[in-house]
Amino acid sequence: MTDETILEQTHNNRISRFMADAVKFVAVFATPIAQSVPHIYLSAIVFAPTESVTAETFHGKYMNTVSVQSGKMANWPVIQNIFHGHSDSVNSVAFSRDGSRIVSGSLDNTIRLWDAETGDPIGKPLDGHSSGVESVAFSPDGCHIVSGSWDETIRLWDAETGDAIGKPLEGHSSRIKSVAFSRDGSRIVSGS
Repeated sequence: MTDETILEQTHNNRISRFMADAVKFVAVFATPIAQSVPHIYLSAIVFAPTESVTAETFHGKYMNTVSVQSGKMANWPVIQNIFHGHSDSVNSVAFSRDGSRIVSGSLDNTIRLWDAETGDPIGKPLDGHSSGVESVAFSPDGCHIVSGSWDETIRLWDAETGDAIGKPLEGHSSRIKSVAFSRDGSRIVSGS
C-alpha cells in the first residue's frame, strides 16, 4: 500500500465516523435545534457525549459557551440509536442474554450482530440463507445463533466468529416462521 492510499483510507474512515456521529447528533438534538438554531452551539455540542466526533470537531470554535466539567455520557444513549446495515425489511431481532449484543434477521437474506450500547455493527453480515431470514435467536450462553429462513432451512452460527456451523438443517416444506433454543441450549425448535 502506498502512503497516498493509506492517507485516503484514513480520510475516508474519518468522514464515515463523522457522518455516522452526525446522524446520531441530529436524532438526539432535533427538537431543540428545530426550536432555535443557536441551540446547536449553546446546548447540543455542549451536552453531546465525550466520544462525539461532531461535538469534538466544533466545540472549540465558539467562545463563551457553557462547558460541562463532569457527568457527560461517553457514547450516545442506546434508546437513540438507529441501526443501519440491512438493505431490506428486518423480520426478527433478539438480545443476547447479557444484553450486550443484538442479532437481527432480514429479508436481505442476512443476519447481523450489533453492539447494543453503541448500535455499531459487529463483524460482517452472516450470509448463507438463499432467501429472507424470518427468525433469529441467541443460545442461552450467547455463543451461538440460530436462524430460520424462507428458504425452508435452519442454520446455526458461531456468535463470536460469524461462521456457519455445519450444514443447513432441512425438513420443513415451507418457510420457517420461528426458531428458539431450549433453556439448556442443547436443542433447537422450529415452526413452519
